Parts: sequence; structure tokens; C-alpha cells
Amino acid sequence: MKNKIFIKALVVSSFLLSGSAMADVTSGTANFNLVAPIATTAGAAMDFGDIDTSTTGNCGIDSAGVETGTLCLATGNASSRGAFVVTGNDGLVNLSVGNVTGAITGITFTPAVVATDTIGSGSLNVNVYGDVVLGAGVVATGAQSLTYDLTVTY
Repeated sequence: MKNKIFIKALVVSSFLLSGSAMADVTSGTANFNLVAPIATTAGAAMDFGDIDTSTTGNCGIDSAGVETGTLCLATGNASSRGAFVVTGNDGLVNLSVGNVTGAITGITFTPAVVATDTIGSGSLNVNVYGDVVLGAGVVATGAQSLTYDLTVTY
């Protein structure tokens, strides 16, 4: 009888041990793409030309480079968009402009850019356009300039 009990215990422990000894190993894959850092170079400055200060209104340059607004004058420099060259890996990039510095009383400058574009063959030409709004109280005359930042991300 002692042998029967011992054999039963051996059979039961074999079942218990054999179930916990089973294992499986599977490998996974980690994919990634190393991208070159983005570099941005400023080209031509945005130029609104001459702006009439005798009244309130705006002078702007649209995304196509066309002058808009009631305060843009035909005298002075021709209006032009700001130009930048972006280099990096080919593909979609996100673009934004902001951080305008150099406040002038009564004047609001709002730069704009297409929100997304595509780097091809390693580079992308980016044009920045915008709007200068003259409110009440503008007393400045002569050459003026404000600065802004272009931010580019993958």
C-alpha cells in the first residue's frame, strides 16, 4: 500500500511539474528611422514696402505674394514674402511662425506660413507672408522692422 501511495504521489507531482515547465520564447522586432536634424536658413526679408499712416487699416502680403489691404502704397520697395530654406530628411514637416518682437505703438504684425509642407531632395523653400495692421495712435515714421521666428518640426 505504501508503494501505491508513493506511485500516486509521483504521478500527481509529474503532472504538476510538467505543466509549469512548459514555456515559449518569441522574438519581436523594433523598427526605427534615423533622420537628419532640420536646418533652417533665412533668405530674403519680408518687405511690405511703403505703408500709409494717415488712417487705420492694414497692408498685407498673401500666400501667393500678392499685396493686400488699403494702406499699401505703390511707392518704395515692392512687397515681397520672407524666404527661408529648410534642409533635412525628405518628408512632411510642420511649419509655424510667431514670437514677434520689436513692438511699435499702434501697429500689429501677424506673420503666417503654410502649416505643413514636404521636404524633397533634401530641401524645401518656405515663404512667410503676413499682415501689418495700423490702429489708432501710430506716431512712428520711417523705416521700421519687427522680427519673428519660423519653427520647423518633423
